[in-house]
Amino acid sequence: MTTKSLTTDIHNTYQMMIDAVEEFVVKEGKTVPQALDAAEKKLNESSVISKDEIKQVKRDLKDKLRLLAENAEGVSEAYKEQIKLNMAYVSTEIWDKLLKISDSNTAHLIAFKREREEAQLVLTSEHLSAHQEHNLWNSEYDFWVTEANLWKSEHDQAIDKLTDIKKILKQQSKVLHEHVHAIEFHKERDHDYEVAMANAEKDPGNEDFRAADQKEAVHQKQERKIHEQYSEMHHVLKVQHYKIMGMINMLHKKAT
Repeated sequence: MTTKSLTTDIHNTYQMMIDAVEEFVVKEGKTVPQALDAAEKKLNESSVISKDEIKQVKRDLKDKLRLLAENAEGVSEAYKEQIKLNMAYVSTEIWDKLLKISDSNTAHLIAFKREREEAQLVLTSEHLSAHQEHNLWNSEYDFWVTEANLWKSEHDQAIDKLTDIKKILKQQSKVLHEHVHAIEFHKERDHDYEVAMANAEKDPGNEDFRAADQKEAVHQKQERKIHEQYSEMHHVLKVQHYKIMGMINMLHKKAT
């Protein structure tokens, strides 16, 4: 509260507040905090004064009493005069009552001061703990952001790899198609040789059947080698297929 803002109404409220505080402290022996609360309650019962105005005056009076409390132990008259100069807008009557409260309740004022200091100590301790937590959290946030950005980069790389894998799978599908075509072709060749052998067995004297049988017998050696090659190729393709499908199915299951 400043000199300019201290209107006549505020001054009257201030007078009523300090009168009530004086009554509760000096006559009833209440502590300063108790007296301030009791005075606020008493003034709130009046419909003439607004609650906001009462709170403003209580807050200002509380500050003035704390100012006295800062030097309540062995406070000098010179210091009291200095405080009075800083509160020049307060009337002499109000100032006298402030001193009366101070003189009659020095012990409570000291307790008032210590209560404030202890509260400030608790607040400082809480703030220190909060600062430490915030510093720790900020370090973790920075680390998490770095990690998440790295994961985003790896995701982009994974998408590119999946595109490459898709191309490779299409190429392997083409290889499998050619493998099936080759198997079917050699299966037909085996069938042709079976027909030639059956004809030669039914009619040994037939020159055409015998010539066809002999021709197929020469091809049989080549077919045996080809069959062994395709057998090995089929095994390689099978192992590769199960390995790739297993990894893709596992990845798909995890992703979905």
